[in-house]
Amino acid sequence: MQINRISNVNFTAGYDIHTHTGHWWTSSSQKTNGAIEISSGNYAYLKDYSPIDTLEIANKHLTNPNDKIEKMFVSNLDCMVRNHPDMTKSSITSNGTPFLSDEIKGNLDLYNKYKSNPNYVLYATCQPSFGNPQNIEKVLKIAPDKFKGLKFHPKQLDLKADAPSYDGYLELARKYKLPCLFHSQVNLDYTEGIEKVVQDFSKFDKSDPEFIYNLAKRHPTVPIIMAHTGAGGKLAHQKAIDILLKSIDNKDAKLYCDISWIDFENDLPVKTPTTIINLIKKLKDKNALDRVLFGTDAPLGCYGGNSKISPEDAYKITIENLKTSIRENFGSESDSIINKIFCENAHKLFFENSGSIRKSSKCNKAIAIILSGIITLGAVFSANSFIKKQNNITSASQENVVTTK
Repeated sequence: MQINRISNVNFTAGYDIHTHTGHWWTSSSQKTNGAIEISSGNYAYLKDYSPIDTLEIANKHLTNPNDKIEKMFVSNLDCMVRNHPDMTKSSITSNGTPFLSDEIKGNLDLYNKYKSNPNYVLYATCQPSFGNPQNIEKVLKIAPDKFKGLKFHPKQLDLKADAPSYDGYLELARKYKLPCLFHSQVNLDYTEGIEKVVQDFSKFDKSDPEFIYNLAKRHPTVPIIMAHTGAGGKLAHQKAIDILLKSIDNKDAKLYCDISWIDFENDLPVKTPTTIINLIKKLKDKNALDRVLFGTDAPLGCYGGNSKISPEDAYKITIENLKTSIRENFGSESDSIINKIFCENAHKLFFENSGSIRKSSKCNKAIAIILSGIITLGAVFSANSFIKKQNNITSASQENVVTTK
């Protein structure tokens, strides 16, 4: 999939705009060290994904060079992880300190890990619940060439996506022309024995697409990507898609979506991704095919060894199934559509349309080391206070244990 019409680009494959490193809760049928019991015979533990080279895994079983991934956009899970969704036990390390990393340390840890690898592009993860946009601006000025977007997880930080605390971060995104990736999730109701979208506003997920849309309308020039397009299954995806299309019709927000976890069954990609194909058709009709991006949420779920197939095969199946379906449905247009979803849309959004960040004159190696080591008593206290607040949150869908970030 050689792209020649984009200037100053040398790649033959795609961008995965949604990946991670760090620690996350993982389900287990055995009580391993540090595991907590969710229900009888079901456990969960914090798995360290940081040793995984996600890019190497993604490309290992892709035999066609045109299918390979050139760049991965990564955020630090340690800036998002909190209580297990089904428990009141806090996410703490073995020595009893909060596991949640603050905005400076967590993002600089990410930078130090990937600063010399040009194939990884970074998100600065934001914590509007108790953080400060000034922290993120410091990080951006330390590494202006690596951080190309901001990342938010309203569900994990227990703050509705349209809360005023997000506005300062979105203003920062506007200032530096940075896209924002938001975890999005629609809660479903099974009380009557059938799957329905929750209608009670008070029971919406903190990451509901409606909340994200509300925020996006307050910042209409800032690109906001709804990760997972609502998550949770077809009805959830459809709600997010409807909101995306509404924003395009109304021209009142710059909403985008990534396709991670769309058209999955039993934690594996289905052979025929009908929801994605229908999404492509609807966006084509509105001349808005630039609003959809390829992302996986790797290395979580099947992309990190938490499934009955290898992560390498999971990645291979995801790409091959989607491209095959696009070719079957769009004929002579298929190559152009594949290029847009896997390459061009992300490149335009994160590189061609992005702004420049002036590196701080104080940003030298010594400053970076000092800031990277900042974990003041105040920061620890803030994180502890936040985690205590989370202890009254005891329910969430099983999907979020392993996947939706």
